[in-house]
Amino acid sequence: MKKRAAIVIRQLKKTTGAARNALEQVRLFHSLGYDVTVIGDQLDENLIKKNHGTCITIGQFPISGIWRRKYFAWRADKICKNGQFDIVIGHGDHFQQDILVLHNLVHLQSELVEKVAVSPSYDVGIMHTNIIKKSAYRLIIANSKIMKNDLINRFHVPSEKIEICFQSYNKEQFNTKNKSEIRHKFFEKLKAEHKFSPNENELIIGLITSGEFKTRGLDIALTVLAEIKKKYSFKFLVTGRDKNAQAYKDLSEELGLKENVIFLETTPDVEKYYHALDIFFLPARFETFGRSILEAMACGLPVLTSNQTGASEILQSKQLIKSPDDTAGWVSALEEL
Repeated sequence: MKKRAAIVIRQLKKTTGAARNALEQVRLFHSLGYDVTVIGDQLDENLIKKNHGTCITIGQFPISGIWRRKYFAWRADKICKNGQFDIVIGHGDHFQQDILVLHNLVHLQSELVEKVAVSPSYDVGIMHTNIIKKSAYRLIIANSKIMKNDLINRFHVPSEKIEICFQSYNKEQFNTKNKSEIRHKFFEKLKAEHKFSPNENELIIGLITSGEFKTRGLDIALTVLAEIKKKYSFKFLVTGRDKNAQAYKDLSEELGLKENVIFLETTPDVEKYYHALDIFFLPARFETFGRSILEAMACGLPVLTSNQTGASEILQSKQLIKSPDDTAGWVSALEEL
Protein backbone atom coordinates (compact mmCIF):
# COMPACT_ATOMS: atom_id res chain seq x y z
CA MET A 1 0.00 0.00 0.00
CA LYS A 2 1.31 3.44 -0.97
CA LYS A 3 2.32 5.86 1.78
CA ARG A 4 0.38 9.11 1.99
CA ALA A 5 1.69 12.64 2.63
CA ALA A 6 -0.33 15.76 3.43
CA ILE A 7 0.98 19.27 2.78
CA VAL A 8 -1.07 21.97 4.52
CA ILE A 9 -0.80 25.50 3.14
CA ARG A 10 -3.70 27.95 2.99
CA GLN A 11 -2.83 29.49 -0.36
CA LEU A 12 -1.11 27.78 -3.24
CA LYS A 13 -2.15 29.60 -6.38
CA LYS A 14 0.32 32.45 -6.71
CA THR A 15 3.98 32.45 -7.74
CA THR A 16 5.29 33.29 -4.27
CA GLY A 17 8.37 31.70 -2.70
CA ALA A 18 6.14 29.83 -0.23
CA ALA A 19 4.06 28.38 -3.07
CA ARG A 20 7.16 27.30 -5.01
CA ASN A 21 8.55 25.70 -1.85
CA ALA A 22 5.34 23.74 -1.29
CA LEU A 23 5.32 22.53 -4.91
CA GLU A 24 8.91 21.34 -4.49
CA GLN A 25 7.71 19.26 -1.54
CA VAL A 26 4.85 17.82 -3.62
CA ARG A 27 7.33 16.73 -6.28
CA LEU A 28 9.78 15.39 -3.70
CA PHE A 29 7.30 13.16 -1.88
CA HIS A 30 5.84 11.97 -5.18
CA SER A 31 9.35 10.93 -6.26
CA LEU A 32 9.67 9.00 -2.99
CA GLY A 33 6.57 6.97 -3.82
CA TYR A 34 3.95 8.87 -1.78
CA ASP A 35 0.45 9.88 -2.74
CA VAL A 36 0.53 13.61 -1.99
CA THR A 37 -2.50 15.66 -0.93
CA VAL A 38 -2.39 19.45 -0.62
CA ILE A 39 -4.87 20.92 1.88
CA GLY A 40 -5.72 24.62 1.59
CA ASP A 41 -8.47 27.19 1.06
CA GLN A 42 -7.11 28.84 -2.10
CA LEU A 43 -5.53 26.22 -4.34
CA ASP A 44 -4.65 26.05 -8.02
CA GLU A 45 -5.78 22.49 -8.69
CA ASN A 46 -4.31 22.34 -12.19
CA LEU A 47 -0.92 23.54 -10.96
CA ILE A 48 -0.89 21.02 -8.12
CA LYS A 49 -2.00 18.21 -10.43
CA LYS A 50 0.79 19.14 -12.86
CA ASN A 51 3.24 18.63 -9.97
CA HIS A 52 1.74 15.20 -9.15
CA GLY A 53 -0.49 16.14 -6.23
CA THR A 54 -4.20 16.11 -5.43
CA CYS A 55 -6.25 18.72 -3.55
CA ILE A 56 -8.60 19.07 -0.62
CA THR A 57 -10.04 22.58 -0.61
CA ILE A 58 -11.46 23.92 2.66
CA GLY A 59 -14.21 26.53 2.32
CA GLN A 60 -13.22 29.92 3.69
CA PHE A 61 -14.71 31.25 6.91
CA PRO A 62 -16.79 34.34 5.88
CA ILE A 63 -14.99 36.75 8.25
CA SER A 64 -11.33 37.53 7.57
CA GLY A 65 -8.65 37.76 10.23
CA ILE A 66 -7.93 35.52 13.18
CA TRP A 67 -11.25 33.62 12.99
CA ARG A 68 -10.66 32.65 9.38
CA ARG A 69 -7.21 31.38 10.31
CA LYS A 70 -8.48 29.48 13.36
CA TYR A 71 -11.29 27.91 11.34
CA PHE A 72 -8.83 26.76 8.68
CA ALA A 73 -6.47 25.34 11.33
CA TRP A 74 -9.34 23.42 13.00
CA ARG A 75 -10.57 21.96 9.68
CA ALA A 76 -7.06 21.09 8.48
CA ASP A 77 -6.19 19.37 11.76
CA LYS A 78 -9.41 17.35 11.57
CA ILE A 79 -8.74 16.29 7.96
CA CYS A 80 -5.18 15.28 8.79
CA LYS A 81 -6.30 13.30 11.84
CA ASN A 82 -8.97 11.42 9.91
CA GLY A 83 -6.95 11.00 6.74
CA GLN A 84 -4.45 8.48 8.11
CA PHE A 85 -1.48 10.24 6.52
CA ASP A 86 1.98 8.82 7.10
CA ILE A 87 3.48 12.30 7.30
CA VAL A 88 2.03 15.80 7.59
CA ILE A 89 3.97 18.90 6.54
CA GLY A 90 2.58 22.25 7.68
CA HIS A 91 3.41 25.76 6.48
CA GLY A 92 2.41 27.76 9.55
CA ASP A 93 -1.36 27.51 9.09
CA HIS A 94 -2.45 24.74 11.49
CA PHE A 95 -1.41 23.13 14.76
CA GLN A 96 -0.79 19.39 14.33
CA GLN A 97 2.03 18.39 11.96
CA ASP A 98 5.15 16.25 11.84
CA ILE A 99 7.24 18.91 10.10
CA LEU A 100 6.61 22.65 10.43
CA VAL A 101 8.04 24.67 7.53
CA LEU A 102 8.35 28.36 8.34
CA HIS A 103 8.73 31.02 5.65
CA ASN A 104 8.77 34.23 7.67
CA LEU A 105 9.20 35.71 11.13
CA VAL A 106 6.53 38.37 11.59
CA HIS A 107 7.81 39.42 15.02
CA LEU A 108 11.39 40.01 13.90
CA GLN A 109 10.20 41.60 10.65
CA SER A 110 8.15 44.17 12.54
CA GLU A 111 11.12 45.02 14.77
CA LEU A 112 13.56 45.40 11.87
CA VAL A 113 11.26 47.06 9.32
CA GLU A 114 8.75 49.04 11.39
CA LYS A 115 11.01 49.47 14.45
CA VAL A 116 8.16 48.42 16.76
CA ALA A 117 6.97 45.18 18.32
CA VAL A 118 4.34 43.33 16.33
CA SER A 119 0.79 44.27 17.30
CA PRO A 120 -0.72 41.85 19.88
CA SER A 121 -3.87 41.74 17.71
CA TYR A 122 -2.08 40.82 14.47
CA ASP A 123 -3.65 37.54 13.34
CA VAL A 124 -0.52 36.08 11.72
CA GLY A 125 1.54 36.88 14.82
CA ILE A 126 -1.05 35.24 17.08
CA MET A 127 -1.14 32.10 14.95
CA HIS A 128 2.63 31.78 14.64
CA THR A 129 3.11 32.24 18.38
CA ASN A 130 0.48 29.60 19.19
CA ILE A 131 1.73 27.11 16.59
CA ILE A 132 5.37 27.39 17.64
CA LYS A 133 4.75 27.38 21.40
CA LYS A 134 2.27 24.49 21.16
CA SER A 135 5.23 22.42 19.94
CA ALA A 136 2.96 19.87 18.21
CA TYR A 137 5.68 19.04 15.68
CA ARG A 138 8.69 16.78 15.52
CA LEU A 139 10.85 19.20 13.56
CA ILE A 140 10.90 22.82 12.34
CA ILE A 141 12.46 23.58 8.97
CA ALA A 142 14.10 27.02 9.12
CA ASN A 143 15.37 28.62 5.93
CA SER A 144 18.32 30.49 7.46
CA LYS A 145 20.48 30.95 10.56
CA ILE A 146 18.60 34.23 11.14
CA MET A 147 15.38 32.24 11.51
CA LYS A 148 16.86 29.50 13.68
CA ASN A 149 18.42 32.00 16.09
CA ASP A 150 15.15 33.92 16.45
CA LEU A 151 13.17 30.73 17.12
CA ILE A 152 15.64 29.78 19.85
CA ASN A 153 15.87 33.23 21.46
CA ARG A 154 12.25 34.35 21.15
CA PHE A 155 10.29 31.10 21.49
CA HIS A 156 12.86 28.93 23.30
CA VAL A 157 12.59 26.16 20.73
CA PRO A 158 15.31 23.56 21.43
CA SER A 159 18.10 23.77 18.87
CA GLU A 160 17.83 20.05 18.11
CA LYS A 161 14.21 20.52 16.94
CA ILE A 162 15.29 22.96 14.21
CA GLU A 163 16.90 22.00 10.91
CA ILE A 164 18.22 24.70 8.56
CA CYS A 165 17.39 23.99 4.92
CA PHE A 166 18.46 26.78 2.61
CA GLN A 167 16.00 27.28 -0.21
CA SER A 168 16.67 26.24 -3.78
CA TYR A 169 15.40 27.24 -7.23
CA ASN A 170 13.96 25.61 -10.33
CA LYS A 171 16.91 24.95 -12.64
CA GLU A 172 14.58 24.36 -15.59
CA GLN A 173 13.13 27.85 -15.22
CA PHE A 174 16.10 29.84 -13.98
CA ASN A 175 19.24 29.47 -16.13
CA THR A 176 21.18 31.31 -18.81
CA LYS A 177 19.72 29.48 -21.81
CA ASN A 178 18.56 31.83 -24.59
CA LYS A 179 19.26 34.81 -22.34
CA SER A 180 19.97 37.27 -25.18
CA GLU A 181 16.90 36.23 -27.15
CA ILE A 182 14.58 36.48 -24.13
CA ARG A 183 16.08 39.84 -23.19
CA HIS A 184 15.58 41.23 -26.71
CA LYS A 185 11.94 40.09 -26.91
CA PHE A 186 11.21 41.51 -23.47
CA PHE A 187 12.59 44.93 -24.36
CA GLU A 188 10.60 44.93 -27.59
CA LYS A 189 7.46 44.28 -25.53
CA LEU A 190 8.36 47.04 -23.04
CA LYS A 191 8.86 49.46 -25.89
CA ALA A 192 5.51 48.59 -27.48
CA GLU A 193 3.41 48.48 -24.31
CA HIS A 194 5.12 50.99 -22.00
CA LYS A 195 7.18 53.23 -24.32
CA PHE A 196 10.14 52.12 -22.22
CA SER A 197 13.27 51.62 -24.28
CA PRO A 198 16.77 51.63 -22.72
CA ASN A 199 19.62 52.60 -24.99
CA GLU A 200 22.64 50.35 -25.55
CA ASN A 201 24.85 52.20 -23.07
CA GLU A 202 22.46 52.05 -20.13
CA LEU A 203 22.83 49.59 -17.30
CA ILE A 204 19.63 47.75 -16.37
CA ILE A 205 19.30 47.38 -12.61
CA GLY A 206 16.33 45.64 -11.04
CA LEU A 207 14.51 44.75 -7.84
CA ILE A 208 12.34 41.72 -8.65
CA THR A 209 9.93 40.89 -5.85
CA SER A 210 6.32 39.90 -5.18
CA GLY A 211 5.67 43.02 -3.07
CA GLU A 212 6.24 44.42 0.45
CA PHE A 213 8.35 47.26 -0.93
CA LYS A 214 9.36 48.69 2.45
CA THR A 215 10.55 45.30 3.69
CA ARG A 216 12.50 44.74 0.45
CA GLY A 217 14.07 48.21 0.72
CA LEU A 218 12.70 49.86 -2.43
CA ASP A 219 13.02 53.33 -0.88
CA ILE A 220 16.65 52.53 -0.04
CA ALA A 221 17.29 51.46 -3.63
CA LEU A 222 15.73 54.63 -5.05
CA THR A 223 17.79 56.85 -2.73
CA VAL A 224 20.99 55.06 -3.75
CA LEU A 225 20.12 55.27 -7.44
CA ALA A 226 19.52 59.00 -7.14
CA GLU A 227 23.18 59.27 -6.13
CA ILE A 228 24.32 56.94 -8.90
CA LYS A 229 22.47 59.02 -11.49
CA LYS A 230 25.02 61.81 -11.06
CA LYS A 231 27.61 59.60 -12.79
CA TYR A 232 25.91 56.77 -14.64
CA SER A 233 23.13 56.15 -17.14
CA PHE A 234 20.73 53.37 -16.13
CA LYS A 235 17.20 52.05 -16.08
CA PHE A 236 15.62 50.48 -12.97
CA LEU A 237 12.94 47.75 -13.17
CA VAL A 238 10.68 47.13 -10.16
CA THR A 239 8.13 44.33 -9.93
CA GLY A 240 5.56 43.50 -7.27
CA ARG A 241 2.27 44.56 -5.77
CA ASP A 242 2.11 46.87 -2.78
CA LYS A 243 -0.79 48.86 -1.38
CA ASN A 244 1.54 51.84 -1.10
CA ALA A 245 2.98 51.50 -4.61
CA GLN A 246 1.91 55.03 -5.56
CA ALA A 247 4.01 56.49 -2.74
CA TYR A 248 7.10 54.81 -4.21
CA LYS A 249 6.26 56.09 -7.68
CA ASP A 250 5.97 59.57 -6.18
CA LEU A 251 9.30 59.12 -4.41
CA SER A 252 11.01 58.15 -7.66
CA GLU A 253 9.73 61.38 -9.21
CA GLU A 254 10.84 63.46 -6.20
CA LEU A 255 14.33 62.00 -6.54
CA GLY A 256 14.45 62.86 -10.25
CA LEU A 257 14.15 59.24 -11.37
CA LYS A 258 10.87 59.43 -13.29
CA GLU A 259 12.54 58.60 -16.62
CA ASN A 260 14.74 55.91 -15.07
CA VAL A 261 12.21 53.72 -13.24
CA ILE A 262 9.47 51.44 -14.50
CA PHE A 263 7.05 49.54 -12.25
CA LEU A 264 5.80 46.20 -13.60
CA GLU A 265 3.33 43.55 -12.42
CA THR A 266 4.43 40.15 -11.15
CA THR A 267 4.35 37.26 -13.62
CA PRO A 268 4.67 33.46 -13.47
CA ASP A 269 7.50 33.57 -16.05
CA VAL A 270 9.57 35.86 -13.84
CA GLU A 271 12.81 34.66 -15.45
CA LYS A 272 12.25 37.13 -18.31
CA TYR A 273 12.65 39.96 -15.80
CA TYR A 274 15.97 38.58 -14.59
CA HIS A 275 17.21 38.16 -18.17
CA ALA A 276 16.46 41.84 -18.78
CA LEU A 277 18.84 42.94 -16.01
CA ASP A 278 22.56 43.58 -15.70
CA ILE A 279 22.49 43.84 -11.87
CA PHE A 280 20.05 42.54 -9.24
CA PHE A 281 19.72 44.95 -6.30
CA LEU A 282 17.88 43.86 -3.13
CA PRO A 283 18.73 46.16 -0.17
CA ALA A 284 16.16 44.41 2.03
CA ARG A 285 15.54 45.50 5.58
CA PHE A 286 14.63 41.87 6.24
CA GLU A 287 14.22 38.67 4.27
CA THR A 288 14.38 35.34 6.10
CA PHE A 289 15.97 33.87 2.98
CA GLY A 290 15.33 35.59 -0.37
CA ARG A 291 14.84 32.98 -3.08
CA SER A 292 15.01 35.75 -5.71
CA ILE A 293 18.72 36.09 -4.95
CA LEU A 294 19.40 32.52 -6.07
CA GLU A 295 17.10 32.87 -9.07
CA ALA A 296 18.92 36.01 -10.20
CA MET A 297 22.32 34.35 -9.81
CA ALA A 298 21.11 31.28 -11.73
CA CYS A 299 20.20 33.67 -14.57
CA GLY A 300 23.79 34.93 -14.59
CA LEU A 301 23.42 38.16 -12.61
CA PRO A 302 25.69 39.75 -10.01
CA VAL A 303 23.69 40.34 -6.82
CA LEU A 304 23.94 43.23 -4.38
CA THR A 305 21.98 42.50 -1.22
CA SER A 306 21.82 43.23 2.51
CA ASN A 307 23.15 41.35 5.52
CA GLN A 308 19.53 41.04 6.71
CA THR A 309 18.75 38.43 4.05
CA GLY A 310 19.14 34.77 4.89
CA ALA A 311 20.66 34.07 1.47
CA SER A 312 23.59 36.36 2.34
CA GLU A 313 24.72 33.62 4.73
CA ILE A 314 25.75 31.43 1.78
CA LEU A 315 27.11 34.10 -0.56
CA GLN A 316 30.86 34.37 -1.02
CA SER A 317 31.02 37.90 -2.47
CA LYS A 318 30.92 39.60 0.91
CA GLN A 319 31.94 42.96 -0.57
CA LEU A 320 28.51 43.01 -2.24
CA ILE A 321 26.66 42.56 1.07
CA LYS A 322 25.89 45.75 2.99
CA SER A 323 23.85 46.92 5.96
CA PRO A 324 20.42 48.26 4.85
CA ASP A 325 21.22 51.79 6.08
CA ASP A 326 24.72 51.95 4.54
CA THR A 327 23.91 54.32 1.66
CA ALA A 328 27.56 55.13 0.95
CA GLY A 329 28.37 51.40 0.92
CA TRP A 330 25.56 50.67 -1.56
CA VAL A 331 26.74 53.47 -3.86
CA SER A 332 30.34 52.20 -3.71
CA ALA A 333 29.32 48.60 -4.40
CA LEU A 334 27.12 49.61 -7.36
CA GLU A 335 29.95 51.71 -8.76
CA GLU A 336 32.27 48.71 -8.43
CA LEU A 337 29.84 46.53 -10.39
